[in-house]
Order: sequence, then structure tokens, then C-alpha cells
Amino acid sequence: MGEKKRPILITGKSGTGKSTLAKTLVAEDVLIYYANEIEDRDWKSVEQDIIIEEVHYKSNKDIIMNVIRNCKSQIVLTSNNEK
Repeated sequence: MGEKKRPILITGKSGTGKSTLAKTLVAEDVLIYYANEIEDRDWKSVEQDIIIEEVHYKSNKDIIMNVIRNCKSQIVLTSNNEK
């Protein structure tokens, strides 16, 4: 079993390339979710890297914390400077 990778948070103003940078930090078969649309599932069984976009906007914090606690793959979160 692989070692758990630490999540990465990318912040910046709108249009500064946060999503583009996030995609360079993960594998090609990445799962991409918006923080306000992410649904709960068995995150322990997910093997792909994950990008969670726009964590600053109405994010489902409980599910995002569940992802961070349970996924062994790389997790990258993007957020505007606001929060």
C-alpha cells in the first residue's frame, strides 16, 4: 500500500491559471469536481488523482474533508484568494 500524499491548495485571483497548474500536478486520468457539486462516495476505493475546483464557493466541506482523510491519491484544491 502506497504512502498517503499530502493535499495541495492552489490560491489566486480568477484567471491566473490555478486549474492549469493543478492539472500539471496530477496524472492524466484525474477526477475533477467542483466543491459545491461533489457527492459523497466510498473515497477509500478511489485510485485516481483528484482536483476539487472553487473550494471558496459554497463548498461541501464535510465531503471534501472525507476525501482528504480517505483518498491515498494526489488531491489538488483550487480557491480564489477570498477564503
